Amino acid sequence: MFTLSIALIVVALAPAVHAGSVITTPVDISLTNVVAPTSAAPGATVTYTFSVGNNGEGSASNVRIDAAFPSNLDTITVTNSPVYACLVSSGDLVCTLATHPEGVTATIEVTARVVPAASDGQVISLTGTASMLATTDPNPANNSASASLTVAVPATTTSTTTTTTLAPTTTSLAPTTTAVDGGAQPATTVASIPETGGSTTGTWALAAGLLIAVGAGGVMLARRPTR
Repeated sequence: MFTLSIALIVVALAPAVHAGSVITTPVDISLTNVVAPTSAAPGATVTYTFSVGNNGEGSASNVRIDAAFPSNLDTITVTNSPVYACLVSSGDLVCTLATHPEGVTATIEVTARVVPAASDGQVISLTGTASMLATTDPNPANNSASASLTVAVPATTTSTTTTTTLAPTTTSLAPTTTAVDGGAQPATTVASIPETGGSTTGTWALAAGLLIAVGAGGVMLARRPTR
């Protein structure tokens, strides 16, 4: 009797389990956010990739992704989102999905431009958030994700042109002498000898051992001097 009483008490305290009931894990929406490249110059375009997952059992309903882009990013464009419907308005990204099946990861790709006025070394951060409009997520720790990039202004290269002025130089050559008729005579013109003969009238000059005549008609004649 004593043993039977204990068994009855244990049965009474146990929860009732109905035939066909299934114990399920609540849906768990997660979000990751990656930017590439992580270093960009002013005016450059970067790409943000959001990945939305459902880690629970069962479908998640009315899922929404929000991301407010900072003022140092503009020209925000959704380039790839095959599952979620997305809209960009005044720098705010909103993507929605009525039913996100369990075990499915959806990707959203968004491009943005670093504004030309961004300063070197500036860090730009963007945070995305996932939520379910009608359901409380049991694991909110993985519902938001941030990505950061650093502004890198390219170094400018300055070319310098140097002009060098060379002063003219003058080289003086000492005259050489050549022995003519047993005497040393300069190699350059040393004498003008008027000569008239036949139809040619000109001036004879002694140079380099030759007598050179320049006629009135511009004809040049040369002959060795006679002894």
